[in-house]
Amino acid sequence: MVAPEEFVDLGSGTRPIRLQAPLMLFLLLHHRDQYQILEIIESFVGWMWRESSALDFKKTKTGVTRCFTNTRFAANTLRDYGLLKFTQGEAFKTWELSLTGFLVAASILESRRVKNTPTELPALKKEGNLDLSAEVRDASKQISSYRAFVDRLAMICARDTKAFKSFEPTLKKAFELLREYWVVLSDSAKSPRERRAVSLDIIRRLEREGVNDTFYGEFSRCVQINDALARIFENP
Repeated sequence: MVAPEEFVDLGSGTRPIRLQAPLMLFLLLHHRDQYQILEIIESFVGWMWRESSALDFKKTKTGVTRCFTNTRFAANTLRDYGLLKFTQGEAFKTWELSLTGFLVAASILESRRVKNTPTELPALKKEGNLDLSAEVRDASKQISSYRAFVDRLAMICARDTKAFKSFEPTLKKAFELLREYWVVLSDSAKSPRERRAVSLDIIRRLEREGVNDTFYGEFSRCVQINDALARIFENP
């Protein structure tokens, strides 16, 4: 007799893959906060409290609380695919969304705003050798044109932002490159290692096309996740 998968998984608490989408949404909602990594984890764990179980607060063999470890694992995978920025500053001090991360987080925000389920964990299911959750992989499905690409970014920006005009050539090149990127994320014929390598290669090409610190500085200033939206989510 084989135990149901949810019981087999009890010992490790909530799997990191199920934390990926909520973590990206959390990073978007707290884009203005100057959190260090430990502060992010502590705040995220508090935000996800209602979705957690006692097993998430077990200590690992190294003495670290399981939910802290699993949140780090979730962030590491997102970073490995270029969904979080990966410079020395971000890698060792904080977690920040990349361009692809903003796109995915905006899609997650929209779907969860409609359902008013910001902290909901995706259902436990087998993903094969895919190490990104379906909610993260499928976030690009509504971005089939350059207009849709810009509209998705504009959804989280101030209405009067000039970034889309200033960086229009960069964004158009980025949109074309990201068509390939989205396909790679769901390519189960590749191993996780191969998918990550190809994904990061595309991210490096994006950087060469102008998705760099100058772009992020300008785009970051235009992002406006207002307090009212955060309050609605935190107090449904």
